[in-house]
Amino acid sequence: MLNLLRPSHISLLLLGISSLTGAQIPPQWTSGFSPAISLTAFFNGVEISTGQSIPLSETKSSPTFALGKNSVTCAESKYIIIALDPDAPSWASPVLHFMNTNFSAAELEEGSKNLTSTNKNATAPWLDPAPPAGTGPHRYIFLLFEQPEGNFHVKDVPGTSTSDRLTFDVERWRKDNHLHNAVAGTYFLAEAAS
Repeated sequence: MLNLLRPSHISLLLLGISSLTGAQIPPQWTSGFSPAISLTAFFNGVEISTGQSIPLSETKSSPTFALGKNSVTCAESKYIIIALDPDAPSWASPVLHFMNTNFSAAELEEGSKNLTSTNKNATAPWLDPAPPAGTGPHRYIFLLFEQPEGNFHVKDVPGTSTSDRLTFDVERWRKDNHLHNAVAGTYFLAEAAS
């Protein structure tokens, strides 16, 4: 019988989970994912499983975040989280739903790490999902980036209106801010009632 508690098997399991998460996230955004870090999102205190379908009514308030159990991080590390809908209006023109900087990880009793930001207001506040009727399920993807050290100020932040956030170019934004590829991500699905 396979002993799943051996370190080599845990690494393979984490890699597999990372691969499954990445399967629905466009590959250009997952190339830097680390099997040692997992991102979890919560709405109203309820954990969202990767790929879970969520009623639009439950996504009105801004999400909160945590790193999964056994995520390997440095206590001094800061993170940036962005949320995107790559399905509206098209894969080539994702909509930015959220951006915030200065997240740090705080150890929780059960081994996971709560992510909190020192920013009182999000860099780009949560824009709750509103997929058009008849367009099927949309993926809402959260990406976790390591924030550069020092006094970092994010560039190229769009305005707060939906029209300001259309066609958000993640790669250009990442390069303009001198960020490495995202280290973790997760997503949920939401669909307009027909």
